[in-house]
Amino acid sequence: RSAHQWDSLRKEALEWGQMFFDEYKTLSPTLTDDMTRNMLKILEERKPEIIRQAALITRTNDPIDTLLEDH
Repeated sequence: RSAHQWDSLRKEALEWGQMFFDEYKTLSPTLTDDMTRNMLKILEERKPEIIRQAALITRTNDPIDTLLEDH
């Protein structure tokens, strides 16, 4: 490739990169909000099972055990 072709490719790559990150910057707050909402929804849906599984755990010599009411 000629020097002109390389310069043209470099310019296109820089423009593409700038457009990509500009769009990412615009979308990222929405993406993180959506991810947070989805994670909270999933945790809420699975809370009963998480509680059930946690209640089955036998604690021995666990410092957190002293914080539980029925220790």
